[in-house]
Amino acid sequence: MCYHMPTPAIDSYTLFSLDYELSRRIIL
Repeated sequence: MCYHMPTPAIDSYTLFSLDYELSRRIIL
C-alpha cells in the first residue's frame, strides 16, 4: 500500500462485510 490510512482496520472491516454479504447471497 502506497497510501496511508488513519485507521486501516476500517478498510479490513469493510472488505470483510462485503465478503460476508457476497457469501450470504451465494448461500441463499
